[in-house]
Amino acid sequence: MVIEELDENLRLYLGPSRSGALLEVVVVVRGEAQPELAIHAMTARQKYRRLLPGGD
Repeated sequence: MVIEELDENLRLYLGPSRSGALLEVVVVVRGEAQPELAIHAMTARQKYRRLLPGGD
């Protein structure tokens, strides 16, 4: 649903899990030749929910 650049090499993804729970996943962007590496995943916290459409 939302992709936010946190830093030059960190990216945040916000979106639903298969069960519908809203998740936050942070990945390290490693370049064209290597896939992103997930380093953090959990239920989305309020500080990131503000990034969603209609979020406060």
